[in-house]
Amino acid sequence: MRRILSTYFQSYSPFVGFHLLGDIPPLDKEPVPDLRERLCIAIGVQTEDLPPSPSPPGTPVMVAIQDVPSVTSDPQDLQEDSTAFVPSPLSTPRAPTPGLPPVLTDPIHAPVDQEDAPQNDTPSSTAPTVVPDPAEPLTPQDDDKAIDVPELPTPGPAPAETVPVEDWSPQRDEELWFDDGNLSIVAGNVEFRVYKGPLMKQSGFFKDMLSLPQPSLPASVSCATVQVSDSPEDMRHFLRTFVEGGLRFEPTFHEISAYIRLGHKYQCDKLVQRSVDYLKKYYVDNFDEWFKVTSLDPPTFQSIHRIGVVNLARLAGADGLLPVALMCCCMLGSDISKGFTREDGTLETLSVEDLTRCFVGRAKLLEATFVATHRTFRDTVAPDCKNPSRCKEALQRLLHQMIENADLMRDIRDLRFDNSKTDYINSTDDDRELCSRCFTMIGKTGRQQEQHKEIFKKLPEIMDVQVEGWWTGVDNNIQVEDPDT
Repeated sequence: MRRILSTYFQSYSPFVGFHLLGDIPPLDKEPVPDLRERLCIAIGVQTEDLPPSPSPPGTPVMVAIQDVPSVTSDPQDLQEDSTAFVPSPLSTPRAPTPGLPPVLTDPIHAPVDQEDAPQNDTPSSTAPTVVPDPAEPLTPQDDDKAIDVPELPTPGPAPAETVPVEDWSPQRDEELWFDDGNLSIVAGNVEFRVYKGPLMKQSGFFKDMLSLPQPSLPASVSCATVQVSDSPEDMRHFLRTFVEGGLRFEPTFHEISAYIRLGHKYQCDKLVQRSVDYLKKYYVDNFDEWFKVTSLDPPTFQSIHRIGVVNLARLAGADGLLPVALMCCCMLGSDISKGFTREDGTLETLSVEDLTRCFVGRAKLLEATFVATHRTFRDTVAPDCKNPSRCKEALQRLLHQMIENADLMRDIRDLRFDNSKTDYINSTDDDRELCSRCFTMIGKTGRQQEQHKEIFKKLPEIMDVQVEGWWTGVDNNIQVEDPDT
């Protein structure tokens, strides 16, 4: 312990030596006169190197540091103000001395060698050992010799790392880059070089922006540059329509999505209208067109993309798409809450309101489909039936056996109210107990069609949306203002 303290205090010039004097006497005891001309610093020592002391655990130890001028001539002042500030190098921050063991946070009272104990004539709790005359040379034992510690350099601020900054420049798009183009559009890290004429003709936004007087360009810049916040994937789809002259034959969902979203943003009304018209071929708004559709989704769409169709219809104000698009979302099952990821990594999901509409609408649609199937096979025969009793029994059997037919029940669970029931009739009434008139009555153009019309007519109510002109397909298109007029 002495060696450690010696190393610690010798690192602070001008201190050259120290002695352990023992426990600090209580304040009510008379101080030792020899302490008048020396500075004593009381420190709490937590170590194993000191011998057991008769004082209670945790009693501070007195350390005398030589060659220090006296701060006060009256030791009574030290007793009256135990918290008085004593200038010392301990109050100056410095770098930690390497090689010193850490100070324990908890005191350890363990037996130690008696060689390190201060030789006191009286108990240390009453009077500490008198400090020898500073003029006398110190003769410390081998274990008291100070360890030479090299002088530590003055700590300074760490040198700042210099990181080279590379010049950032966007990458040229491999498809939409024309050397003689007069407009550069930067989306993300991709730069497109196109012609501004077709873009200004179709886009009100670019027309207004590029029609303004442009400042003279530096010699290093060949054309005007516009930086946008859209993803490179969306911008590529969007700009491609102005190069190719319109929509592709069977566009993908991501292309239609970019046409409508960026077309709406940059005021390309014709592009938005053509995209909505394409979606209306599949998400129809009148019953006559409904049975002409061979698939619920466009050829290049996935079923999960119905979620995106609902969001696009909301954005474009095409309410006529919503009843069928929301009904198709009800058929997605648990995937309806997961959504899907667009090309740029954006997650596409239904809004909370539309998701609630689908949950409630699915229950209503399931009930309506089951009721429509039950009404189709009710036991009311045709007005001109030749054998009412036999046909009535046949209709009752078809109704009772309906739940046992796997295909028919699958159509009900899948909400396919529009599927034909003719195959079920043929497989159940294989003896042809129904007369031709009753068979026609419940056929595709009979009760089945009546029930299909009834459900389709109520789709806006079932899906909780308002559509002007529903059922007739009139007045539910978005109004487009021709930018050329």
